[in-house]
Amino acid sequence: MEQYNFSNNNIELACEKVDKFLSSLDVEHREVLRIRLTFEEVLLKYREKLGMDKKLVDFATPLGQVLFKPAYMAMLFK
Repeated sequence: MEQYNFSNNNIELACEKVDKFLSSLDVEHREVLRIRLTFEEVLLKYREKLGMDKKLVDFATPLGQVLFKPAYMAMLFK
């Protein structure tokens, strides 16, 4: 399983994957943009808290299982 750091390029790659995935489900374009921007903000918060070199497991991993656990979210917004 690939791992990525929180570089600008990798954050953009992750956001593009989210965008493509949601678009493939025929989600309304406005909602895709809203979710993409929210996802980008979350990744930037992770980078701010954990540092650029911290690794994130493959972005294809179900997001709800990795990124949005309540414990992680609470850490980001303290």
